Amino acid sequence: MSGIAGCVQNHNKPAIDTPAEEKIPVYQLADYLSTECSDIWALQGKSTETNPLYWLRAMDCADRLMPAQSRQQARQYDDGSWQNTFKQGILLADAKITPYERRQLVARIEALSTEIPAQVRPLYQLWRDGQALQLQLAEERQRYSKLQQSSDSELDTLRQQHHVLQQQLELTTRKLENLTDIERQLSTRKPLEISRRIRRTRVKSPRHPPMRSLLMSHKPAHLLLVDDDPGLLKLLGLRLTSEGYSVVTAESGAEGLRVLNREKSRFSYQRPADG
Repeated sequence: MSGIAGCVQNHNKPAIDTPAEEKIPVYQLADYLSTECSDIWALQGKSTETNPLYWLRAMDCADRLMPAQSRQQARQYDDGSWQNTFKQGILLADAKITPYERRQLVARIEALSTEIPAQVRPLYQLWRDGQALQLQLAEERQRYSKLQQSSDSELDTLRQQHHVLQQQLELTTRKLENLTDIERQLSTRKPLEISRRIRRTRVKSPRHPPMRSLLMSHKPAHLLLVDDDPGLLKLLGLRLTSEGYSVVTAESGAEGLRVLNREKSRFSYQRPADG
């Protein structure tokens, strides 16, 4: 019996070599997930403002507001405390504010960041990083917009230059076509014009041939002496034929040429018949 009792006593004693269980500090946070968004902004106090779950719920409720509602709600928190400044930032973050307004908002909260409790600081830093990304995105969009405007302006300039060059090309083409037509007309009229000029030249040419050509020719030519002058005939080396014509040859010499040129009005020329 005693042996059984001994076994029982040993069984009830805790083991000496069993390690002590780790003690987790009991600290419970209020969960604001079930809090209505219409009531979340009115809550305040240290236990609420140091609870990151409260701020997460506030961010969730701010996302559900329209931009005009967010701006109207944010006007109620302008006392300059870190709590209300953070609320303003959360409300205005998605209210379609300008990059300048967002930059000013982040700067105001950052100036009060030393007052933010340690429990809320990690959440605030995540929110601040998100705002920095929003600002960077806005800058990239602005840069892209400027590049787009510059490209559009360059394209407009190129279009205008192309239009001007096209007009110049069309004008030059018309001029070339006109010149081609004129050249074609001239080439067609040229033979006719030449023949007309030849006819006019023949009509206007003197009746008497050049005396030098006449005297230097080896073929006999007939000169009708209008005023028979034996002395002139002798000087020119001419002789009167039975037909009443005087025949001149190259034998007349230089003196005869000069006299004949001087007295050519006294002669009429008749080309001899061939043969």
